[in-house]
Amino acid sequence: MRLSILALLLLSLAAQAAVSGARTCRILFLNGPDDGPEKLHLFDGTSSQEVELTRMGFSPTYKILPGDLTLMLLPKPPTPSPSAGAAPVIPPGAPKATLAATISDFYLIVSSDPDNKVAPVKIQVVNASAENFKLGQMLWYNFIIGSGGILPRILGFPDFRHPEKKDPAPPTR
Repeated sequence: MRLSILALLLLSLAAQAAVSGARTCRILFLNGPDDGPEKLHLFDGTSSQEVELTRMGFSPTYKILPGDLTLMLLPKPPTPSPSAGAAPVIPPGAPKATLAATISDFYLIVSSDPDNKVAPVKIQVVNASAENFKLGQMLWYNFIIGSGGILPRILGFPDFRHPEKKDPAPPTR
């Protein structure tokens, strides 16, 4: 009986170690326009996987290779290079972000960039490893809309991006 309990405990610990060793990514498309892409291909320099760009919550969890990586979002998997053994052909201007080898779990924050001709998005890596996010902690992402910023103008704060502009007086109560 004791041996079977010990074996069960060891098996569960081994399974936990295998799962915790995997590097994971979840994606959130902040304020994605209705006509924006719903899916793109996440390329890590070696392989590509189709990912969902969810707007109202986080995407499913995606497994990512270990090591220092440059992540790119592409409309389709990269074209294989004509010469054997060479890197795939990546369109210039593809949205990309660097990922340090020390980051095990991360969020890929995607925002709209209509000027990007490859994929109309920008990407940013947010380290979501257990050391950074303790149980119950939250991520606050400051997202201000518009050229002058709607939220600062509503609250009566000056437009720090354009100090030469004169903002209206703060709202009265």
